[in-house]
Amino acid sequence: MDPKRKTQTYLEQVSANQSFREIAEFFQQVNYLHLVPQLIKFPEAFSGKKLAGDPFGMDFLVSVAKATSKVRESRLRKIDRALALVVPQLHELAYTHRIPSNL
Repeated sequence: MDPKRKTQTYLEQVSANQSFREIAEFFQQVNYLHLVPQLIKFPEAFSGKKLAGDPFGMDFLVSVAKATSKVRESRLRKIDRALALVVPQLHELAYTHRIPSNL
């Protein structure tokens, strides 16, 4: 088998995905983060090389803070609905900007 053929799926191959290209284009817009709470809370403790795209969410709170309030609230509602399925006692996520007292 040709190893180069294993580098792309049918979704990625423009020559193969014409009949379902709309689905492929939708998936290109999806962003997956594997949030690691320790890295969000203590990003300075991570001494490794920063990975492209921030896959572990080290800058997640920064991106939340930079979003407009309308976008932020929309995203938090979506996260809240997803979390409610797995952690029912957790509800009403909110963003609160607080300046640490040690500054």
